[in-house]
Amino acid sequence: MRRQLLTVTLTLALTRPAAAFDIAFDYTYGDSFFDASIQNILDSAAAVYESRITDTLADTSGLSASIANPSDPNQQVTVQASPADTLTIYLGARDLGSGTLGLGGPVWFEGDNLPRTVSDSEFEPAFGTITFNNAFNNWYIDPDPSTTESFSGYDFYSVALHEIGHVMGIGSAPSWDAQIQNGTFTGPAATAANNGAAPNVTSDGGHWAEGTQSTVNGQPQEAAMDPTIGNGQRKQLTDLDWAALDDIGWDVQSNSVSPNS
Repeated sequence: MRRQLLTVTLTLALTRPAAAFDIAFDYTYGDSFFDASIQNILDSAAAVYESRITDTLADTSGLSASIANPSDPNQQVTVQASPADTLTIYLGARDLGSGTLGLGGPVWFEGDNLPRTVSDSEFEPAFGTITFNNAFNNWYIDPDPSTTESFSGYDFYSVALHEIGHVMGIGSAPSWDAQIQNGTFTGPAATAANNGAAPNVTSDGGHWAEGTQSTVNGQPQEAAMDPTIGNGQRKQLTDLDWAALDDIGWDVQSNSVSPNS
């Protein structure tokens, strides 16, 4: 899932209190898949974004929307948008088939006098959704994502980072789409992070091209937001992934080390 937008016309007061950016997970539509170990990994993945995103976001909690239940796409549910300085992500789990580990994307409102900005240069989603594959039986559930060790299985932490990236707008925001040209993403920060060349994207524009390389703390790594991950592979957000967040309108603090690197 790349995106959802909802059209409303409301008049709301714009408030931007000074507070830290926070990702809040809502498990209302989850199931027993989201046990304590999974929740710990999700919190660790969220902390990576929270460590470097410095935006202040307006309160949208007075807005509600009808969306597909993230655990059952055939059921519509009504949810609240996010409080101030918070990006709420509604979580779900279901069988996504053998080739898909997760589906994530943002939701934003369109209309007059709305409190969060969505444009060709700015992206402030109202909330997001992520669905994980609960029928997949080869997850690696890391008891401590801050450590690095060899493992077998598909790393839930890396997949969580990736799907949150889609909620944040990589591959999904209008400000991402506005910078796609001739199969490349032309954002200036991403171009600089890619040695001066606009990085290639997939044919649908939703990811970096397969195998795109970048760096994490000076060490080479395949980009977190390319479309695949291998068995036994851990991915952190690379310099290129952070640069894309900067280009689509997030305020990204520089010179920080990922808390789970």
